[in-house]
Amino acid sequence: MLLDAILKRGSIENPKVSLTDPKIFDILDGGGDATSGVSVTRNSVLGYPAVWRGTTLLAKDVGKLPLCVFARLGDGKEKDRRHPAFRLLRRKPNPEMTASQFRLHLTAHAILTGNGYAQIIRDRAGRPIRMWPLDPDQTIPMRADGVLFYRTKIDNRDVDMSREDVLHIRGLGFDGLVGYSVVSILKEALGLGLAAQRYGSVFFKNNARPNVVIEVPYKFRDAKAVEDFRRRFGEKHAGPDNAHRPAILEGGGKLTPIAINNEDAEFLKTREFEVRQIANILGLPPHKLGDPTRTSFASLEQENQSYLDSSLDPWLVEWEQECEDKLLSDSEKDGDTHLVEFIRQALLRADLKTRYTAYSVGIQNGFLSRNEARSRENLNPVDGGDELLQPLNMTTVDEGKDEDKPKDDKGSDEMKAAAYRELITSILRRWTTRLTAHAVKAAKHSDTFHDWLEKDLEGLNRPQLEAELSPAVRVIVLCTLGTTGNNTKKIASEYFAEVRKMLNDASGTATADVFPDCVTRTLTAWQPVVCLPSA
Repeated sequence: MLLDAILKRGSIENPKVSLTDPKIFDILDGGGDATSGVSVTRNSVLGYPAVWRGTTLLAKDVGKLPLCVFARLGDGKEKDRRHPAFRLLRRKPNPEMTASQFRLHLTAHAILTGNGYAQIIRDRAGRPIRMWPLDPDQTIPMRADGVLFYRTKIDNRDVDMSREDVLHIRGLGFDGLVGYSVVSILKEALGLGLAAQRYGSVFFKNNARPNVVIEVPYKFRDAKAVEDFRRRFGEKHAGPDNAHRPAILEGGGKLTPIAINNEDAEFLKTREFEVRQIANILGLPPHKLGDPTRTSFASLEQENQSYLDSSLDPWLVEWEQECEDKLLSDSEKDGDTHLVEFIRQALLRADLKTRYTAYSVGIQNGFLSRNEARSRENLNPVDGGDELLQPLNMTTVDEGKDEDKPKDDKGSDEMKAAAYRELITSILRRWTTRLTAHAVKAAKHSDTFHDWLEKDLEGLNRPQLEAELSPAVRVIVLCTLGTTGNNTKKIASEYFAEVRKMLNDASGTATADVFPDCVTRTLTAWQPVVCLPSA
């Protein structure tokens, strides 16, 4: 097997790696020794918790999302359950794996080695009927006479496969054929994290208490006697079970304690930094790997959205485009009659009140049917639920030119105003809950609280609040005034001004020890008053 691997990577077919290359053994085990002295291989980096967590997080999220074949219908689309690739991608790619397991394995291969491969088995008509994962260490793309094909080992036999019969999920690469191996390219960075982990293990293993220099009034006869003395002392005092046993020395021996230096005391901070390094390597927000100290947004909801947009979605797009290329027929691709797509809504589920508010706005404004909303909540359709509704006072532009617009009923206007006001109020209530946590934290430092109140309260949070308010305000203005105006900035300004006033008043009546509790009570009891946008 070792000789086969060498020949495969250093053969004439793949001249990029020479058999005399001193890095040949690094290539064979997927990494090699880093400058830190730690061996960096695929198996060793998976033993590092942050790498394991990041790899499984991305791979499992790709695996759990439904991947379906859709047929285009005019301006819409629907699932094409009769397509031969539908069952492979949605249920069973082969008799031994579910679709989720299949995507998880290939994505994990692609993350760590840069490439995830699967063989596509077809029937006599050329339709895909099964897909089997391939070992990325035994599979390599090659060119012969300008034609791309793949060579792999199956049952100890070399097997050549055409490009069309290999599903190839690639990571970042250079030549367009293969992706880079993270273990090889970032060997030094990963080795530093592994070295910190090993150092921590050795530190606690040898953590004799006290840490001492042993002075004796005589000279040992040879090196063996020194090691025997050190071994006997270590057997009695090394390890957590013996950490605090009293040391007893005979013959005038003396123990001199040695304090732990700053480097030893700070190695946990080094490990925290390495977690953030792994997050950078895998393209993940640090809080996904258990480090909540570095966040880029004002809320966990926005952090998760950033993860979906920047970390997960590139892998989803890679899967979609590769499946379309290899599993759709030429006529389907040329005619653009089908597409392969993940159902991303399975991950984009906000809290219950926010979802229901969004459904209400969508249904009332005619771009979402009741049955579509029920489907997203895993509820069965109801009769008449496929009809799109619209407000009674709305009409098309052409109709408005020829006839007067119907006058609004006063009762109907009041009901709509109440619904719109509740929509804006619900957003502000959620923001008040977020700001309460920040305000309580700031209130614990009375000397800097007013600086936070005047600068950071609005400065750090206003852009996010305006971004969340803006779509709802635009819909309200359009539905009530028939214009596209936007008073988001005014609403945000009034909101922060009221919060600032309440907290200023509270700071003048509460002592420092009870001020954080006073802040919580003040903001929890407050109900924002919303004025609807005007022209």
